[in-house]
Amino acid sequence: MSLRAIVLAAGRGTRMKSDRPKVLFAVAGRPLLSWVLDSVAGAGPDEIVVVVGHGAAEVRAVLPSGVRAVVQEPQLGTGHAVMTALAEMGGVAGDTVLVVPGDTPLLRAGTLRALAAALPGAPAALLTAILPDPAGYGRVRRDGTRVVGIVEHRDATPEERRIREVAVSTYAFEGRPWPGPSAAWAGERSGGVLPDRRRGGPGGSGEVRGVPVADPAEVQGVNSHEQLAAVAAEVRRSINARWMAAGVEMPDPGRVYLDAGVTVEAGARLQPGVHLEGRTTVAAGAEVGPEVFAVDSAIGPGARVWYSVLRGVQVEEGAEVGPFASLGPG
Repeated sequence: MSLRAIVLAAGRGTRMKSDRPKVLFAVAGRPLLSWVLDSVAGAGPDEIVVVVGHGAAEVRAVLPSGVRAVVQEPQLGTGHAVMTALAEMGGVAGDTVLVVPGDTPLLRAGTLRALAAALPGAPAALLTAILPDPAGYGRVRRDGTRVVGIVEHRDATPEERRIREVAVSTYAFEGRPWPGPSAAWAGERSGGVLPDRRRGGPGGSGEVRGVPVADPAEVQGVNSHEQLAAVAAEVRRSINARWMAAGVEMPDPGRVYLDAGVTVEAGARLQPGVHLEGRTTVAAGAEVGPEVFAVDSAIGPGARVWYSVLRGVQVEEGAEVGPFASLGPG
């Protein structure tokens, strides 16, 4: 049995109020979609298909080798996107199929593996989260361990609105001959994955399992600039914690901004107001900041850079740059 993955990246993201495809907004120097694809790849699928639509050419341009794009045209919602991908993928009978939104950069590979592992013995499983404030999310209705439906917030009764477990648009299902139960599970040209949101299972039969995620922050999607900032802050916290654990000093990590491609050696000191982007490197013993912007630059051992801007600059060992310097290539 193979694991196949569908990543949904066709949406416009109207609340972002931008012509840029939503999945291409950057977090720590990388598109949202790239973070998601890393997590999906970490789950070990045999095939990854990305459903593209709005800005399809731009989205295709960031896809890594071996990841295939499928165009959803017109864009008729999540269910239609899944059916479009399944039709292009060919036979998925006997396989496990993951469906993952392309705007959830905090999602972990281990979570996706756990979701796929929950599938044997059931036709489908969905990832859920228990939120202190579930307003706006589809509520998960259960009968014991079995999910019997997802009710949108606007359709929920007062009793259902008190449910704190919500669906987060990440699914796994058992591949069937096409067309078949997978088509019903995907939905009929609509935004839903459970076509009847008060009834569980592909075609309304079989047990659908809900898999709660350990940390609700992990499934935070991005539909607005406010949510983008919240996700970016969480990624920044994680990156900075990793570098501090590796021996980098940060007196105020909340004011240090490092792209995912930046490298910092143990023994370096990063002061508040430091922005390091692109492929910037900082060697051991260097002190950077306060208030430094550096992109694609190398800061050598024991160097000091403060109140300065570097663009493609090599700072040699022991050199001092600043205050108030602006240096370009060469």
